[in-house]
Amino acid sequence: MLVNNYVVYLPHGDGDALGFERKAYLLSTSGYDIDFVQYIASGSRFFALISSFLYVVVGRQPLVLGFIMVLLGVWCVKLVHKASLLLFKDVIVAKKAAWIAALFPQFCLHSALLLKEIPVNLFLLLSIVSFIKYWKYSQASSLLPFVFFGVMATLFHSGMLFIFIGLIMFNMLKSKKDTVVKVSFAKKYGLPVLVFSAVIVINLSGIGLSKFGGSLESATEQFETTQNFKTRGNSAYPQWMSIDGGLSDAWKVPIRFIAFLFAPLLPFMVKSAGHIIGLLDALIYLFFFYRMYKNRHFLKSNTTASAILIISLVLSLVFSMGVTNVGTGIRHRAKIAPLFILLFIPIQRKITHSKSYRFK
Repeated sequence: MLVNNYVVYLPHGDGDALGFERKAYLLSTSGYDIDFVQYIASGSRFFALISSFLYVVVGRQPLVLGFIMVLLGVWCVKLVHKASLLLFKDVIVAKKAAWIAALFPQFCLHSALLLKEIPVNLFLLLSIVSFIKYWKYSQASSLLPFVFFGVMATLFHSGMLFIFIGLIMFNMLKSKKDTVVKVSFAKKYGLPVLVFSAVIVINLSGIGLSKFGGSLESATEQFETTQNFKTRGNSAYPQWMSIDGGLSDAWKVPIRFIAFLFAPLLPFMVKSAGHIIGLLDALIYLFFFYRMYKNRHFLKSNTTASAILIISLVLSLVFSMGVTNVGTGIRHRAKIAPLFILLFIPIQRKITHSKSYRFK
């Protein structure tokens, strides 16, 4: 954060980051004669609105706002550790996950910048921790926090609504029971009903759905608008990757999905020396998926881990449809990275259930 503020702008340290800071300052001096509904419905505006409240108290102090972002980044590391410990009941695995999160390049970068990626990571992790407590440990009191934190993540970015869609899909696709988790009537029917209800309420209100044009019904039209937008610079996807709609373009969906997760690893996307730096990020995700593939039998046998895997893949698919250039893709896939970190840890020995651990 100090380097970005006093030495040189880090990647993404100018542009949107400076724009959010300026919007926050202007809002703090505006007297808030604004349409709050529009600000709550838009993730970018909502982030600026929340930031502006701090400026009302301390004045225009970007370092104070930046320090809060750093603390939120550290909190995300703690939540990765907590989620892993709850999920696998293994202290060593949890420590590995926490170290990966602490040293993950994009987490470090976003924690130093005034971008909404870290708030999205935070509420995604809080939602997943609550889900693990509810599903794996049958804590009924964690169900509403799961929905609440999922909605909060959606307020910062529309795509996070698909946390709920992914969970609905998991509930429909799961074919076998976890040998540890007892799937009660409430889990089998109550959870899908509550989640589906949350999706309907969000869709009808339009809260946080600005990226979808205000509702799921208008998502197709908004998607076509995004596809037709010409991204400037040499990081834009090739024209042939654009999806104009219809079944004739369905073959491009897997390519978009792979490009989102691994670009600029694909050879035709490396167009400059600067993209070589992005290759490191792409290789990290490639390693994540390699390890998840190696652990596929274990992950499949654990319904809680399977649910998180399906949620992460659904989120990746949705984000891949809205991304039109490599740089944006690197930022957006970092929103989902905490889930990959939870699932990639090498399971080289049986997960022990004798490890002593506590959680609140």
